[in-house]
Amino acid sequence: MYFVGMSIMLALIAFFQYVCFRFVALKVTRRLRRTYFRAALHQNIEFFQIHQSHTFNKTISDDIKKVTASISDTLPAIVTAIIQVAAACVTAYTLTWRLSWVVNCLAIGCGLWVMILLKVS
Repeated sequence: MYFVGMSIMLALIAFFQYVCFRFVALKVTRRLRRTYFRAALHQNIEFFQIHQSHTFNKTISDDIKKVTASISDTLPAIVTAIIQVAAACVTAYTLTWRLSWVVNCLAIGCGLWVMILLKVS
């Protein structure tokens, strides 16, 4: 019974997270579209003679789709990963702090090693 309640709670949290990030993505997209449109209205006529309107519209549309996808898909994954790491650290330090300290030092060392290798290559 405990696992059923936990799975329902996790499903509700996941749904709420999806709805919130989707709502934020739509609001940001709306603001970006308005800002682009206002900026386009304030351009001189020479700008539209040099740049073709369909390429201008296509680049704006593609950029806004990328922003929307990153806010509604990538940002929740990053937030979830950070919360999972924080919860794992709290749990590990609560149960066995000596072993957790050693493992975290090794993880930080591996992260620094990877950063050094990425800068070299």
